[in-house]
Amino acid sequence: MRDLDKGTPGTTLVEVLSWWLDDALEDFAQKKGTPAAADSVVPATEFDIEAAAGESEDYARADHSHGTPPSPTAESVGADPVGSADAAVAAHVAADIPHAQYENKLDHAAVMRRVSLRF
Repeated sequence: MRDLDKGTPGTTLVEVLSWWLDDALEDFAQKKGTPAAADSVVPATEFDIEAAAGESEDYARADHSHGTPPSPTAESVGADPVGSADAAVAAHVAADIPHAQYENKLDHAAVMRRVSLRF
């Protein structure tokens, strides 16, 4: 701790606390030294990574980044290849009765009359 020949703590509570804190920080810096900046970053590019406080005494730089997962692609999310949905929709629209299972014979005849009137 600080020797009295380095100064007196002062008379107010703020001056005493400031004097003590200044002394404590100086003592800490002498014992521990200045922490070093970390040279590595743990990637966080997957889902469900557990949170961890870490154990290193190094500090993180303000501009560090953990990264992000890659942008999803149609293939990575299980979507159809490019163009296959367009072909399926075109075939569906071109079909005479794409939902025949939902129509009865009377409905089919009425629909066909309406369609033939359009052309």
